[in-house]
Amino acid sequence: MLIYRLSGTLGGISCFGSALVILSFFSFKELRRFPGSLIITLCACDFFLSLKFVVTGIIQNSNGLQGPDTISCQIQAGWYQFFAISSVGWNAIISIVLISYVKNPFSNIGKHLKIFHAIVWATAISTTVFLLSHNKAVGPSGDGSCWVSDPHSLFRLLFFVPLVICFFWGLLAQCYVASHLQSITNPRENATQQSQTILIRMIMFNLVFIACWSFALVHRSFEWHFQTPETAENPNILALMDVAGVSIQGFATSLVWLTSPGLKAALSKRIPYLRRWRKPNDTNASQTVTLDDDYNADMDDANRREEGGGGDDCVQQGTDLDVLSGLLRRNIIRSLLIGICESAEGKTSMGVTSFKTLENKACRSGSSDFEFIDYEPGVFAQIRAAAGITPEDYIKSMNVNTFFQQNDNIKASGAKGGSFFCFSPDRKFIMKTIHPDEAVLLENILHALTSYFLQEPNTLISKFYGFHGVQVSQVGTICHIVVMANVFETNEKIHECYDLKGSTIDRQVGRLHDEHPSMLGLDLDLKRQLSMPSAFSSLYLTQVIKDSNFLCELGIMDYSLLIGFHFHHQNNRASGQCSDDAKVKPGFRWNAGVVSIDGVETYYMGIIDILQSWNFKKKMERFAKGLLGKSKSGISSVPPKPYSLRFQKSMCNLINSPPLLPLLILHGEVQQDTPV
Repeated sequence: MLIYRLSGTLGGISCFGSALVILSFFSFKELRRFPGSLIITLCACDFFLSLKFVVTGIIQNSNGLQGPDTISCQIQAGWYQFFAISSVGWNAIISIVLISYVKNPFSNIGKHLKIFHAIVWATAISTTVFLLSHNKAVGPSGDGSCWVSDPHSLFRLLFFVPLVICFFWGLLAQCYVASHLQSITNPRENATQQSQTILIRMIMFNLVFIACWSFALVHRSFEWHFQTPETAENPNILALMDVAGVSIQGFATSLVWLTSPGLKAALSKRIPYLRRWRKPNDTNASQTVTLDDDYNADMDDANRREEGGGGDDCVQQGTDLDVLSGLLRRNIIRSLLIGICESAEGKTSMGVTSFKTLENKACRSGSSDFEFIDYEPGVFAQIRAAAGITPEDYIKSMNVNTFFQQNDNIKASGAKGGSFFCFSPDRKFIMKTIHPDEAVLLENILHALTSYFLQEPNTLISKFYGFHGVQVSQVGTICHIVVMANVFETNEKIHECYDLKGSTIDRQVGRLHDEHPSMLGLDLDLKRQLSMPSAFSSLYLTQVIKDSNFLCELGIMDYSLLIGFHFHHQNNRASGQCSDDAKVKPGFRWNAGVVSIDGVETYYMGIIDILQSWNFKKKMERFAKGLLGKSKSGISSVPPKPYSLRFQKSMCNLINSPPLLPLLILHGEVQQDTPV
């Protein structure tokens, strides 16, 4: 029959296209990161869905396998229901991710990947099981295969209700991105053509999905009103269009992937012959913001490091979603830098003194598509002045032109909680996005934190130098960003770094860290002690206890001590405080480095991640881990008081001295003049 030859041929083409996508995904590392994993899952579903049409097209007299009571008919119906639901479900997920990327390009939507999988597979499995449990509803469906035989059966809603929902998300994503194109582009950066090309490709991706499955929707709607089970055995033109659209949509989807600039850039890296065909602006299109996970204690994120280069177009390579979010992310960073410089110069018209009044007090800066919000500028100016940072130095570090010209110094990290890091070119400062809950907490503790910074100039706590927001005018989303001191404020290479919390459960990278020492290690990976001069050891022990006690009073937990090691060559030992008699000089900062007694090592350290309170989420995390049988004394989620005590003991053990002595001093059990 014509319908079998048509579906078999088009299905074979789709299988071939989907197989090429899967092959490219596993061949090129730069394409594997999220959201590329969504597209590869979609193509896998398309492959198996198209495979059904290939099989029925190859087998002779396959219509004889469609008896309503045969096992082969049941298998066809279940196969079609499962993979068709999965395919349209992943199309909807991609549309949701696209909306999320445009709404907030700093959001870590990838952390919801497990939820996406649960929703799609649960829907596919439940609808398939429900359909097959009513096997009398299964039979020839009028498209050359088995599914729901009766065109008036409500069982067909098991597929078409999810399909209509997915249509809605696809159309919404298309309209949403198109309406916010102005925020994505920036004519001054010659990125308009690139972003418009990406937009057209994303629209085509949605149109392919909608067009291919629209034939099925029209065909089944026609059957609902005009066709009977008896006439379903004679396929009409609508049935042929239905089969053609469903069987070819896998190939149409693969074309969008196979013609993407990310794949082209990946191929050109490995095939020199292709480089001559690249346009000059293709180089910029494939350049990236380098990812770095120095501040991320979660090794799942550490294993997702990405490679990149330089140039003014610092957008991510890979899928169209990567590049689209990268363009918007770059424009937000540009507006942020301009706003920070104007704030330091005192040019902003107003500052926001309360997080709760944000919507009513926004300072515009940069383009008209973005609003720059400056929180408590006077307070942070005071902190910067106390740290010896002049407005001129601050502006120089945040200069927008220098920032985008020196991409070797631009690093970012997508942490598990959704944070995005961006280093200043001189590596003195780090700009980090924070969650709205963290923004509220920072506002609540800001004045106490400021007083502590002024009273304790040698604190290990990484200092905040600015608190800002950037609102994309057309989208309405506000990206909250803090400017902090960089713990590794050095041009020296950090050979090893560790994120230490004092907990022991799930705090070891293990063999992977042993093989790659530059990868971020955790508590159980650190097997050495710090050999600092006596004056620095005493100051370190005192500050660890003072700082953790202060954070405990604020109800804060889950912070960590970040330590970086730079190893000097034996013939080129560091100069400076290389003896045990070295003194702490005025203006000393832990992030500037402490040289070991033997001059072989330099330590850079600071307490980070202090914007986590003992809230309901952490309590539930502690409860859940307890149910899993994990030791409640060894996990990270513990109340502030026991957390601080455990942190103090663990950090004091890093020093080759009596670890509990400074604890006793601060608690008044030993006299202050007791030698340490």
